[in-house]
Amino acid sequence: MGFLSRVKWVNILGAGIVAVGLGAPLAVWQNQSSVENTLKVQAVQNLAEFGHDWAEVEVDGRSISASGIATSTTQIENANDVLSRIDVASEFTLNAELAPKLEPFSLKLSKDSKKPFNGRRNAN
Repeated sequence: MGFLSRVKWVNILGAGIVAVGLGAPLAVWQNQSSVENTLKVQAVQNLAEFGHDWAEVEVDGRSISASGIATSTTQIENANDVLSRIDVASEFTLNAELAPKLEPFSLKLSKDSKKPFNGRRNAN
C-alpha cells in the first residue's frame, strides 16, 4: 500500500487548516508596516507633484487620511482627485480646511514727517 492510503486524510486536512490559520495572520502582521510605508510615500509624492505640500498624510492599513489647510477650494478639489487615483488604497479621506482670508493692510508714509519711520507705531 502507498503512503496516502496509510495516512488518514483528516490529519492532512487538519494540518493544512492549522498552517493556513497560523500562517495568514503572521504574513499580514509582518507585511502591514511595509504596505503602510509604501502607501504613505506614494500619497506624499503624488500630492507634492501637484504642489500640495500643505497636506499631512497618515495611513492605517490601506486607508489613507490626509489633512491640512489649503489656500483655495481648487487645491482641495485637486488633492481629492490625486488621492482618489491611488489604486492600492482601499479608501481615503481628505479633511482639508480653507485658510482664512487676510484683511488688506495699508501703510501711509509722508515725506513731511520729522521723525524717521522705524516700523513701529508712535504713541503720540
